[in-house]
Amino acid sequence: MRLLIAAIFVLLLGLFGCDKGNKGVSFSTVKFDCRYTSNPIDLYQPSFDTLQLFIQNAKPDLISFKETEFTGECINQIESTGYRFIPINMPNDSTTVRFSPVAIKKSSFEFLGSSYYIYKNDTLQQNKNMLSWYQLKNSESGHIFYFFSIQLQDSLNSYQSEMIAFDFLKRMDEISSGVPVILMGNFNESNAGIKELLTKNWINIYALSDAKSTSRETNFLVNDFLKIVSSYKPQSNDTLINREIVRFTFNNNNISKRIKGKTIPE
Repeated sequence: MRLLIAAIFVLLLGLFGCDKGNKGVSFSTVKFDCRYTSNPIDLYQPSFDTLQLFIQNAKPDLISFKETEFTGECINQIESTGYRFIPINMPNDSTTVRFSPVAIKKSSFEFLGSSYYIYKNDTLQQNKNMLSWYQLKNSESGHIFYFFSIQLQDSLNSYQSEMIAFDFLKRMDEISSGVPVILMGNFNESNAGIKELLTKNWINIYALSDAKSTSRETNFLVNDFLKIVSSYKPQSNDTLINREIVRFTFNNNNISKRIKGKTIPE
């Protein structure tokens, strides 16, 4: 039965399963980025039919939505399929949820807490650079881990990249030191500098590295408490979705903070 489930996972890009070869519980995380062209629906509001089909086919354990607004009908649909929808910031209008909420499969994770921080500076676009984080517990293994989501403006210069990257590394160490960490961000070409900064050889932290199972880079970074089983970004003619699926397992080896490298600047 487990072999059948594993086969279905490969075909459907994200089905939860047990990975005995890696001595840990594996789970899938998906970035769901709605992109619109000339569609007769509200800007940023995800297509209800597309969202239904995606969840039904992929069945990921954790979905991270980037800069999206949701109607109550969309939220109800997500939760009716066995997920818990977790908004990070609720505006006055309770029918929409902005910024970067997540949805977790209730059978896979226990939600322990969340918070967020908005980067503010005279040089940054208002409310366009936001860090949110979620403390989760794997229901099967008992592992506690943190999922961080960083939402960035379309382009950052070197000063802005350093300011955000150095703050995040220190904040991550304060919040989640000693446990597995997943960081999802929109590390596009114009923001490649911040990803390079986050993965540099910094001392006295649990190092971050690109979540990749091949030579292809992803929008996910992880520390050494997690191993990458697979990463996949399917080509699609659907202009509504840019989805990327990464499957992780917990690393049971002894992990230490990096003892050699540079000190993170103040």
